[in-house]
Amino acid sequence: KEVTVGDFKSAIGKIKYIKPIEADKTVDRMVLDISFDEKNISKNIIKLDRSFTGYYGMSFHPYMYLVTGKDRDELVENLAKSMNENVTVIKKEIINEAPELFGIKPLHFIIEVETEAFTAKAGKKYLFNVGEVIGRQIQMYQEKERVLPLEDQFKRSYYRTINITLPTGYKVANLGDINIENSYKRNNTELLSFKSFYEIKGNIITITADEHYKLNIIDTSFFEDYRKVINSAADFNKITLILEPIN
Repeated sequence: KEVTVGDFKSAIGKIKYIKPIEADKTVDRMVLDISFDEKNISKNIIKLDRSFTGYYGMSFHPYMYLVTGKDRDELVENLAKSMNENVTVIKKEIINEAPELFGIKPLHFIIEVETEAFTAKAGKKYLFNVGEVIGRQIQMYQEKERVLPLEDQFKRSYYRTINITLPTGYKVANLGDINIENSYKRNNTELLSFKSFYEIKGNIITITADEHYKLNIIDTSFFEDYRKVINSAADFNKITLILEPIN
């Protein structure tokens, strides 16, 4: 608002709250297709399709066309190694990298790797650390009662789909370990959530592990619910599937 006093002009400022964009506009989406080498079941071939929108894409989507040569290879390599340091990239592709597509289409990284980092032999069985393929997750400890609200940078969503093709002659003994669910609701509307579950079709297990934060200001009254949701992803990290012979 402009104020005039004689020949002197000034202004009075006004502070307004800027509403955050909704969680479905800032998305980190992962689709992983995982298979086992039939000659060496400890070895996995993993195809990762990871895409970013909103604030997750903002840090690099507008500038991807400037990243070339070794810097470009290193960026893709680091994204692959977010699963585990001991992966070898065998194919890579970047889709929708044009800067004018920022805010219109998600930036996709399609990376194929091979690794023995996730599977270990245990007698006649194999242990597959499926939870680790989504990368390390934050674990939030709280020894003292929270006295101030917590403010996250932005609302956000994570979508994760893991398609596992089982090796011939094997089944999973502990599928129930995949099921995790924690959420916070207000007026019957789910505002914070982590849910992981699975379905089986033939020898393919499809795991869904989605996480949503539709609030970015966390009041002390529901901070424990928020902490449970955050820690659910860390709990998913710890899931190890037991592959045992069918007969």
